[in-house]
Amino acid sequence: MFEEHDIEYIQQHRSYMKELITKKDETFFWILKFLLVLISCIVTPFAKLQFFKKRKKLSAIKSYLLLSSASEIARKIRRREISSEEVVRAYVDRCIDVNPIINAIVDSRFDLAIQEACEVDEYLACTTKTEKELARELPLLGVPITVKGSIAVKGMSYTSGLKKSAQCKATKDAVVVNTVRNAGAIILLVSNIPELCLFWETSNQIIGSTWNPYDNRKIAGGSSGGEAALVASAASVISISSDVAGSVRFPALFCGVFGHKPTSRLVPIEGHKPNGNDIIWTNSFVIGPIVRYAEDLSLMMKIISQSEEIRSRFDEKVSIKNLKFFYMEDYCTVLDSIDNDVRQAIKGVREHIETTYGLQAYLSDMKFSFDIATHSLLEMDVPEIESSIKHSGSSKILLELLKCIFLVSPYMLPTIIYSILKLIFSKFPEKIKKKVKEKQISLKKQFEDLLGDNGILICPTFTSASYYSYQTYSKFANCTHLMIYNVLGLPATHCSMGLNKSGLPIGVQEKVMEILVSFLIVLLLLVGFIVKHLLVLVNWRKRSIPPIKNSLLKLSASALAEKIRNGDLSSQTVVEAYIDRINEVNLFINAVVENRFEEALNEAKICDEKLKNGKVTAATLSIEKPLYGVPISIKESCSLKAMSYTGGSLFRKGIKATEDGNAVELLKRAGAIPLLVSNTSELCSALNSYNFLFGATKNPYDRRKTAGGSSGGESALISSGASILGLGSDMLGSIRVPAFCTGIFGHKPTADIVPIDGHFPISNNPIFQKMLVLGPLARYVDDLYLAMKVLNSKCERPLQLDKPVDIRNLRVFYANNVSTFCGIRATSSDVKQIIYKATQYLSDKGARVEKMPQYWLTDMLPILISLFNNIDMFHQTDFMDEQDRNVYFEFAKSVVGLSKYTPSLAFIHMILEINFISSSKTEDYIKIKNECSKIINNALKDNGILICPTFPHEAPFRSMMFFEFPYNIYCSFANYMYLPSTHVPMGLNKNGLPIGLQVISASYQDHICLAVAKELEKEFGGWVPPS
Repeated sequence: MFEEHDIEYIQQHRSYMKELITKKDETFFWILKFLLVLISCIVTPFAKLQFFKKRKKLSAIKSYLLLSSASEIARKIRRREISSEEVVRAYVDRCIDVNPIINAIVDSRFDLAIQEACEVDEYLACTTKTEKELARELPLLGVPITVKGSIAVKGMSYTSGLKKSAQCKATKDAVVVNTVRNAGAIILLVSNIPELCLFWETSNQIIGSTWNPYDNRKIAGGSSGGEAALVASAASVISISSDVAGSVRFPALFCGVFGHKPTSRLVPIEGHKPNGNDIIWTNSFVIGPIVRYAEDLSLMMKIISQSEEIRSRFDEKVSIKNLKFFYMEDYCTVLDSIDNDVRQAIKGVREHIETTYGLQAYLSDMKFSFDIATHSLLEMDVPEIESSIKHSGSSKILLELLKCIFLVSPYMLPTIIYSILKLIFSKFPEKIKKKVKEKQISLKKQFEDLLGDNGILICPTFTSASYYSYQTYSKFANCTHLMIYNVLGLPATHCSMGLNKSGLPIGVQEKVMEILVSFLIVLLLLVGFIVKHLLVLVNWRKRSIPPIKNSLLKLSASALAEKIRNGDLSSQTVVEAYIDRINEVNLFINAVVENRFEEALNEAKICDEKLKNGKVTAATLSIEKPLYGVPISIKESCSLKAMSYTGGSLFRKGIKATEDGNAVELLKRAGAIPLLVSNTSELCSALNSYNFLFGATKNPYDRRKTAGGSSGGESALISSGASILGLGSDMLGSIRVPAFCTGIFGHKPTADIVPIDGHFPISNNPIFQKMLVLGPLARYVDDLYLAMKVLNSKCERPLQLDKPVDIRNLRVFYANNVSTFCGIRATSSDVKQIIYKATQYLSDKGARVEKMPQYWLTDMLPILISLFNNIDMFHQTDFMDEQDRNVYFEFAKSVVGLSKYTPSLAFIHMILEINFISSSKTEDYIKIKNECSKIINNALKDNGILICPTFPHEAPFRSMMFFEFPYNIYCSFANYMYLPSTHVPMGLNKNGLPIGLQVISASYQDHICLAVAKELEKEFGGWVPPS
C-alpha cells in the first residue's frame, strides 16, 4: 500500500506537471491537433479504400511444435523429447506457408538452418553434459530464431530498407546476433523493415509492405513489423528487434504478441543499421525481443543483456504485494483519446490489482510528453540518415519531395518528411531546445522518484488497434505513448490483452465504418453544395400554385365528417370540390399516380342516399363510421384494390393491387372514400418522391423544391388543399420529412399498433416489421386523432388517445442539433429558433424543460446500417436483374442517368452490399440500441417528450435531396427506437417555406405527442396555406 508521504508526493507531482504547461504550449498543441485532424480528413478516406482489398486468412497451424514457447522448446530439445531438426523444419514450412500473405521475409537461410539443426541433434546424441549444464551454457540450443532486417546477420541482406542498397549483405554478425548464436539459437531469416527504420509502418521500395496476420488489409506496425507479423503467425517463436520510438512495442500491439524495450545500454547495439553516435541515440535506441509467450522475455533478456549483474536479476522472484502501481490513460492535448476498449483493458488490469492484491493503482500525469519525445527524435544524430538526404539546405529535400510525389525518388515519403522536420528543427532557437531538455530531465527525475525500485506504470501502448496503411501520417503524434519511454531510457513491455470482436489484437474499438461513411457524407454534401448553387442560378424564380379559393377545402376532416353526418353538407359536394382542386393543382405538383374519381363520386352519392333515407343516423355514424363520406388519399405503396401498386419501381410497371391493405380497409370501414393513390420514391427508398414511372412530386410552396419523401405525393396534395387526410408509410422519416417540407402534420405511430400488411416493399424480418409503420398525414391535429383512432381500432394494444394530458406535468427534453462529424448535420438558425420558442412556451405553461443527453443519439448511423444489414427488404423485391448485380457500376450509371434505377436506391443497395459492419459489431450496435431504447423509455415514461428537428433546414431543391440523406437521422431515431413521433408545422420562414419540429414520446404514449402538437398548433398556428 502507499504511505502518506507517497500520496502527498503524487499530489505535488501532479500539481507540478500542470504548472509546467503554459498557455502558449496549449495553443501550439491545439494548432497541431487541428493540423492532424485536417491530415486525417485528407488521408483517411483514401486509406480506407483498402477495405475493398480481398481479405486473406492464414492457414491453420498444423504442427503442435509451433504452439510451444521457446523456453519449452529448448527444454524439450535438451531432454531429447523432440529434435531440433523437426522444430526448424516446422518453422520453415510455416514461414513458406504464411509469407505470401504477410510479406515479412527479406532473406532466408532455411537450408543452412536445417543443417545446423541436424548438427545440434548430433551434438546432443554424443554429449555427456547434463540438462542443467546445457541450460546454463546453451539456453537456446536448437531453437529457431528470426532477426529484424536492420540487425546484421553475416551473409544476409543488410539494406536498411534503402533501394540503393538492395544488394548489400552483412559481412559479420551484430553483437547481439553473435550472443544468441553462442547461446545455441539457429537463425532462420531476416525480416522486413521500413526505409531506415524511420516509420511506424513496415514498407520499403525493395520488399513492399508487411501486412497484419489478423487482417492482411491492415498494417503490422513498424519498424519491427516483419518480426511481429512472423511471431504472431507462428512462423517464428522468438525474435530480435530494435526500438528507438516504439519499434518493438508498436508492432507487438498490432500483431497481438509481447515486446520488450529494455533499459538504455542494457543490450549491445553494435551491428545495427542505421546507428547513431550521439548520447541521445544511445539513450533512446535499444535492441529487444518480440515473443509470443511472456516467459520467453526473461529468457531472452538473460541471454542478450551485457551486464552479469542485470542478467542474474531476471531469476529473482517479484512479489506483487510489494509493488506500487500507477496507471495512465490519456497523455496530452495533441494526442487522440484512447479507444474505449483500451481504456477498459487498463481498467480491468487496475481492478484486478486492487481486488486480487488489495493494492491501489494511482493515476499518473504526463501532459508535456509530446514535445519532449519529438525534440529528442529530431535532435539525435544518425549518420546513415544524415547521408541519405543532406540537411545542409532545403533544395535537395524539396527536390526529393517533388520526385517522391511523381514516384521517381529513391526515397520513401517518411524519410523525406523526417528530413524536412530535422531541417525545420535545426532552425529552432537554442532557448526552446534548452527548455525542452530541462523538461526531459525533470520528467525523468520525477519518474525515478515516483517509481523507485518497486513501481509499475500501466499505460496504453497506443490509442487503437491496427489500421490501414498511410493512416499513420495523421496518427504519428499518438506514438508519444511509445517514444517518451525511449527518451527517458525506461524499460517498457507491451502485454497482449487478447482480441477484440473484430478479430484484432488488444480489443480496441474499430471505426472503419464510421469514418468511411463520414467521408461519403462529406463528399456527397460537398457535391451537393456545388449542385445547389448551380440550381439557384438556373431556377432563380420561385414558382407557386394557385391559391385555395373554396372555403370548404380549408375545413378539417373532423368538421367535414360532422357536417356530412348532420346533413349540412353532402359527401358528393365535398368529393367534387376535392376532385376539382386535384385537377387544378396536380399539373403543378405532379402528386397523383392514379385516380378513381368516378368510383369515389358513386360512393359519395351512396353515402348521401343512405343518410337521406334514414338507413344510417348521425349518432351511429359518429361512433361506427367517424369518416363517413370524407374523401381521402392513399400513398401508392399502400395496397388499394384495383389501383396502381408498383412501389415506384420500373420493374413493377402496370401492377395493380388485388385487395385492400389492412390499414386501407380500416379507413374504408370507417366511411372514408379514397380518391387516388399518390406518388412515392422508388421502393420508398429516398427522401424525395421521384421515380422513373411517374416523375418527381413538387412542393406546393415552391415548385423548385422537394415535397419530401417517400410520402411526398400525400403531403403535397394535403398541403395544396387537394386532400384533407392521407395514409402514408414511414421507415426512416417518410411521413415526417414530407410533412416538414410541405408544412402539415404527420404522425409516425408506435411500432405494431397500425397493421402494415398490404405495404410494398415488405419484409418478414422482425426489425423491418417494427421500423416500418403506417400513419396519417393531415392539415390539422384533430384529424390525426381521428385517423389514429380508426387505424388503431383493431390493435391488441389500443392507445389511450382520449386520455387528457396536463402540460404542467410534462418533462420536456430538447435537442436542436446532433453533435457529429465536422458539424455536417448542423441545424439552421430558423429551425433552432422554433425549437427554442416551442420549449419556452411549454416552460411558461409549467412544463419542466431540460436539454437532451447527447448520448441518446450517439452512434445513430452505425446503428442504422447495422439494422439494415439484417433486413432483406431489397432481396425480396425485383431490385436488380442478374446482369446488373455489380452494384458499384450500377450506382455510377445511375448518377449519370444511364441506369434503370434511381441514384438513391442504387446508393442504398451499394452501402448494404459493402457490408461495412461485421456480424459481431452488428450485434454490439443492436445491443447498444436496445439499451438506449430502455433508457429513453424510462426517462420519458408517461409524461415525457423529446422535441428535436424533423429536418435541419428548409426544403431543398428536388435534385439536392439525394445529397442530403444523412439528415434523415433526426427522424430515423424514432423508427429504430420504435417510438411515436409527430411532426408539427411552426409556420413559414423568411423564404416563405415551411419549417417545423417533431415531438417524440415513449412507446405507446402517442396521445402525448398529439396533445403537445395540438397545444403548439393552438399557439403557433399550424398549417399555413400556400399561395
